Amino acid sequence: MAACVPLPSEQPAVAQAAEDVDMGFDDAVKVLNAPALPHPPTFKGSTKSECRAFIREYQRYTSQIMALQSTGQCPFLMPVGACMDLFSKRRIAMFDFGKSHGDVTEDEWVAWFMEAHDEEAPLCGCADRHQDPRRRQSSESNARQLDENPR
Repeated sequence: MAACVPLPSEQPAVAQAAEDVDMGFDDAVKVLNAPALPHPPTFKGSTKSECRAFIREYQRYTSQIMALQSTGQCPFLMPVGACMDLFSKRRIAMFDFGKSHGDVTEDEWVAWFMEAHDEEAPLCGCADRHQDPRRRQSSESNARQLDENPR
């Protein structure tokens, strides 16, 4: 036994068409010159130089988002952890944090990047390699003269 489905009559469609003709005027505000939102940077690496480059790009992205927020808009700021390539994120979490990438908090990611961002002081002897050899010889001879002629 087939169920009987009533077919729509033409009368409601005609009445509905008459209602649609006079819908009124829409007074909605249209935004014509909305600023383009900056794209967040993506981290795909593991070296300190790549971390420094990423965090500089992320800081620039953050300042652009903050400038847009001050104009009355509220764009979404992507977290640092969401700006990472999934493969890099898993590898770094496993080897540097010793846990799953889902267990690493946003504060831990920020601290990890800032650790790479803070450049280390050169080790002793590194400055001597970059020094002019003639200058190095003169400083060594001056040191010898001071050792030979104590006052």
